[in-house]
Amino acid sequence: MSLPLEQFLGRIAADTRPTPELFLPNPSLIDMSDCFATVHGTPLPLHSQILSAQSGVLHGLFASLGEGLPAGEASPGISAAFEGGTPGEVLCLLRLLYNPGEAHPYTFTAMSSAGVLPGIARLAHLLDAASLLRSLESFVQGLALRAGQTSMPHLLNASLDSSILAQILVKTVQRMPGGVYDPPAILDVVCNPYGTALGFSTSLSISPGIGGFRAVSPYVEISGFNWELTVRTEGSDLTVALSIGTEDTLKTQGVKAVTILCTATVIDQKASSSGARICGVRQEKAGTLSTTCPSLAWPEFMPLEQLRSSEHGFLQQGRLLVRADVRITEVEAA
Repeated sequence: MSLPLEQFLGRIAADTRPTPELFLPNPSLIDMSDCFATVHGTPLPLHSQILSAQSGVLHGLFASLGEGLPAGEASPGISAAFEGGTPGEVLCLLRLLYNPGEAHPYTFTAMSSAGVLPGIARLAHLLDAASLLRSLESFVQGLALRAGQTSMPHLLNASLDSSILAQILVKTVQRMPGGVYDPPAILDVVCNPYGTALGFSTSLSISPGIGGFRAVSPYVEISGFNWELTVRTEGSDLTVALSIGTEDTLKTQGVKAVTILCTATVIDQKASSSGARICGVRQEKAGTLSTTCPSLAWPEFMPLEQLRSSEHGFLQQGRLLVRADVRITEVEAA
């Protein structure tokens, strides 16, 4: 297991000499390395197959070396790929490449507070780490959505020390036709490497006036299933429902039923604007989703009066932000 994130960031802040234990998910991988890179004078054991799957540049570099991967000594070409970053930035990048399930908002917020996120973004861009860059883009978009239009200039200024983060943020600003922020429908997607824990947020357009409504997110494919969130009014309350897709989707996967534990959150966008913690109304529920019952619902999730109250930030610019965090506990084959 990798060091807990807080301990890891504390070690790199103390200018600890780079060691493989700081970024490898398991110390036993040290003896299984097939190449080395010198990072600020320290040789670090690496694994070509793992890094090739996460970086287009490293994939091409390892392919060009072929059987010529040096055993027990650092390759100048591999070492050069990590030049330009501080030891802390390189260690953070390697941790995220070796542990892709950690590339989520909590980790990015902590790394941003430690001052290393701009450097990570730049290195990820230089190495064409596509999956990591998508996660970073989702994180920045989520920050912009929670911060709201009035904070966009502040966010842009804060990102100017990283051209890559600035580019991501500019793309987000461009979603604001006529000065109104038009956020992505799906953001902050998380999935652990084993596909058993996942999460996503959705931005839904809701009329803030009196009356009923129903809004449905686009499908988002995670862990081989198509997930969908629905919100609707029932009497004086809001109902939230999570669906696992169509009957055909489950049949295609050869699955009869999926048992899950899910936490649904209607996010208070004012309270969560710092990006450090998601605040809002949260409910947890276990259930089994199947071809005959593909949804898990929370009736009376919260009163509409609370949803529309100006004391909270559940509705911002006519949009509701809802999140589902799911743990798959059992999959029954068809």
